[in-house]
Amino acid sequence: MSTILRTTRTLRPPRQTASFLFLQLPSTYRAFHSSPRPQFMEQSITVAYSAIESLHTITGLSWTYTLPLSALLVRTFFVLPLSIYARANNRAQVELAPLVSAWKEPMQKKVRLQLQERKMVAISASKPNLMLAKEMRRKSAEIYARWGCQRLKNFMPLLQLPIWLTVMEAIREMCGQREGLWGLLFRTGSGSMSQVLPIEASLATEGMLWFPNLMAADPQLTLPFILSGMLYMNITSGTAKRNRSAFSAGLTKVLKAVALAIGPLTLNVPSAMLLYWISSSSMALVQATIMDRLMPIKPLDIKALPTIEAGSLRKTNHTTLLKVDSRK
Repeated sequence: MSTILRTTRTLRPPRQTASFLFLQLPSTYRAFHSSPRPQFMEQSITVAYSAIESLHTITGLSWTYTLPLSALLVRTFFVLPLSIYARANNRAQVELAPLVSAWKEPMQKKVRLQLQERKMVAISASKPNLMLAKEMRRKSAEIYARWGCQRLKNFMPLLQLPIWLTVMEAIREMCGQREGLWGLLFRTGSGSMSQVLPIEASLATEGMLWFPNLMAADPQLTLPFILSGMLYMNITSGTAKRNRSAFSAGLTKVLKAVALAIGPLTLNVPSAMLLYWISSSSMALVQATIMDRLMPIKPLDIKALPTIEAGSLRKTNHTTLLKVDSRK
């Protein structure tokens, strides 16, 4: 009986039942196991699986082209709007840089008054700088909130991560892999994932060049390192060339190290998953390059801006900005 169930689960249904799978698959192919995924996660993976399978059926393309096309559609309709929104938010913050810088002198006076009121005589040399940095962060957050460009909106592109993971899980199901992405990367050997969706047997014959079988790992070990190089290029090009804070610079170094490590970690990942990942990363690089041209972000040189002299308020750009910002 178990053999019959296992065979039924792994057989690929006829292509004319793609719409039936889209509507009925969660209840028909429900699998119970020791560590089940949340119901919403299974439904999301089922939708992604059905969408990719339907695209393969409608276009008549082989999986070698269907997977990159899927990556293009996902990035165009889901990821690109988030990137444009975050880019516009970042540009607004850069345009407000003179206004934020104009508040440095008043904040310095505020810090001096606070130190005098607290009679802090024996303090470390870094204490005033730390207090000033805290006040400037608070004031900049207030200014950004007033103009509707909060820092949190810069992280909108991170919402693409659940979408990417869902699609990768759907492709994993197509390849018949029982381990999740974490297990494939780090070879935990847990094997606790279930094969909920049917295997796409055509993946074994619709590869190309040196990887004809998309269900197997790359026999030439080339795709993993192409992926690693593509991720590294995404990190080092485009917006990564702009001036960044010390924290951002450190984070960039960590991400570079992760990108270089992805190659060795993905040696056992099915070629279908690598092909989608490479396609998605390539299109991310192209989109970032286009956005750098159409929506450039040119950081202002704060040192070149006019300053407010202590004891006098001349009519400079800064004083004008202070008057504008003081409105209620």
